Amino acid sequence: MDTIKIKFHHEESGKCTTIFKDVDSNKYYSRLDKGGWYTVYPSKGYWESCDRVSNDIVFEILDFNGNTLFTESNANLGAFISLSDKAKQVANVCKEGLELTADDDWRKWLKADMEAFNYTSYVDNWLFYEVSTLLRAERECPLMGYSHLGVDFVVLAVNYEHKICKKRWYQIAIYEKKDYKCVAICGYMLK
Repeated sequence: MDTIKIKFHHEESGKCTTIFKDVDSNKYYSRLDKGGWYTVYPSKGYWESCDRVSNDIVFEILDFNGNTLFTESNANLGAFISLSDKAKQVANVCKEGLELTADDDWRKWLKADMEAFNYTSYVDNWLFYEVSTLLRAERECPLMGYSHLGVDFVVLAVNYEHKICKKRWYQIAIYEKKDYKCVAICGYMLK
C-alpha cells in the first residue's frame, strides 16, 4: 500500500468537502464527508473532486508541524469530521453547558426596545448596525480552545453594547485562531 502524506488546505463551504494538499508532490485531494477520497483539480476559483482514489492508497493526515493526526483510506473510512461539523459539535456543547440564549430569542430581546426608542429604520439595522463592541481589552474573554485537522480554534465571549438602548450582551462564538475568522455562533449571554 502506498502512503500519501497530506495536510489540511481548506474546507469548501456548503459542499461537504475538505481539501488537503500532498506535502511531497503539491497535488490536492478531497475528503467528501460521506463519500471518501478523491483527486482534486483546482480550476478557476473552485475545487472539483474528480477521480475516486484507489482503495490501496493510505492517506496520512498531518498537522501543520508534520505530526500524524490519523490515517485513512477508501478501503477503511473512519469517522472523519469536517471543520464545520466539529465547530457545530463544540457550539452545541457550549450552548448546553453555558445555557446560552438562542439567536431567535436574542433578536426578540433586542428588538423589544425598537418601538420605545421610536426607531423606524430596518430591523437588521437595529440588530447589527446600531451595535458596537466594547474596548478590545474588555470585550473578549477566551472560554476554551481546541484543535482539529491541525487548525487551532478559540471560543470567545465578545461583549457588545447597543448604541441606542444601551443593552449589553456577550456573543459566544468559535473563531479560527490564525485570523480570527468566525466559524460558528454558539449563542448569547444577555445582561
